Amino acid sequence: MKTKGRSSPKRNPAFPPFLRPFFWDVDFCSLQWNRDRRFIVSRILSKGDDAAIRWMRKVVGERSLRTYVREGLRVLSPRQDRYWRLVLGLSPRKRRMREGNAAWAGRLNP
Repeated sequence: MKTKGRSSPKRNPAFPPFLRPFFWDVDFCSLQWNRDRRFIVSRILSKGDDAAIRWMRKVVGERSLRTYVREGLRVLSPRQDRYWRLVLGLSPRKRRMREGNAAWAGRLNP
């Protein structure tokens, strides 16, 4: 019996044809899970549809997916990062306020 969040990533999953549109800029046939895992996960998280995300969650597993998002995938926009952190039950990333911005002087702490 599988428990939620405890599945381990598969070694070399077959890439279904419905993933091809998300990898338009690379040779889809040359993708290898062991070598390109981070790229594949980040691309699907940032561009994937429901089917692609369901496939990835099944292949990667919840625990590994949390690790990828926690470590920070550079291709995720701040909005996408917040979304995946919320979906995966992770704490939000702390955002730093820019200091020394004259336009905001006096507005932050009136």
